[in-house]
Amino acid sequence: AVDATFYPTASNYGGGILFIPRGTYKITSAITLPDAPFNICGEGDATVINAIGCSAFLYPGRFSIISEMKNMYLLGNSTANTEAFNSNPTNAAWVLTQVHFSNLRIDSFARAFNIPNAQLCSWTNCLMDLGTGSGFYIHPTANGQAANSNRVVRCQFTGVGAPTVDFDPGAFSANCSNWLFDSCDFQQSSSGI
Repeated sequence: AVDATFYPTASNYGGGILFIPRGTYKITSAITLPDAPFNICGEGDATVINAIGCSAFLYPGRFSIISEMKNMYLLGNSTANTEAFNSNPTNAAWVLTQVHFSNLRIDSFARAFNIPNAQLCSWTNCLMDLGTGSGFYIHPTANGQAANSNRVVRCQFTGVGAPTVDFDPGAFSANCSNWLFDSCDFQQSSSGI
């Protein structure tokens, strides 16, 4: 379905909408998204992506702009090093930009979002039950990766473990700035940021 909707072919230039109807979808390897705009929506908590031993979505591409993911329940099984959404690229210059995540419920992943390269992205009305994990994992590993100018609005974070935002830019601190958290509810028993 991802291939048919998003990957350009001679008759399809990508950029369609992938609708995932209500139901529980068990996956054992991450759903890999294209190096192109994507739009994925479900029917709220009734659309469950149940990731067993893997991340739910992987974006390894070079550039995504004006994309959206909304109205789904992303459920892991507490496996180490898994994410609901992983955009950690192999090439430092690749970027995830202007992606809007809304009305997502995320539970039982080591990290909700691994996003060292997210710029001008937004999260709205998301519930992240982080358990012992973190909500946003921002660890740039090379010059060119940058997590700048992102907005998190009306999101709730619960759990007992790692910080809501695990921010460690190391030598690349100039590449990570201008995050806005507006009307969010931090209920973790550990540090928030």
